[in-house]
Amino acid sequence: MDFNSTNYPHISALIPHSGKMILLEKVIYRDTERIDCLMTISAEDPFADEQGNVPAYIGLEYMSQAVAAHGSLDKVDEAERGKIGFFVGSRKVEMFVQEFYSQQELLISANLVLEQEGFGVFDCAVRNADEGELLMSGRLNFFQQENKDNIADL
Repeated sequence: MDFNSTNYPHISALIPHSGKMILLEKVIYRDTERIDCLMTISAEDPFADEQGNVPAYIGLEYMSQAVAAHGSLDKVDEAERGKIGFFVGSRKVEMFVQEFYSQQELLISANLVLEQEGFGVFDCAVRNADEGELLMSGRLNFFQQENKDNIADL
């Protein structure tokens, strides 16, 4: 597949992570309901084992970062991008592999199912970017408080 989009801000401007915890590499597609991101598994990944492989359950973090990037791209004001949201639960998470392999390129997708009063529900997937093989899927639930001054009250 050819993933050459450069129309989106760098992933570090879209999620509230820094350093090695920025796991996704770039956004390649985004509309009001969907986002697609790419990343390549690397030995520098903080979750990689001695061979550079990453346990499949870390895919939950990959999907969460895609959801965060999706929400940030709604923000016209760059100061509002990367706002903290909370992963509050998941349903029907399925892992079809035990690990992601070193140098494997992954396509991470999140599709908005429901958004209401700060809550969002996304159907997410992790696929092998080359063949499109489904490696992991799940429905993830998030909450983002509108007034960041009251975040300590949660």
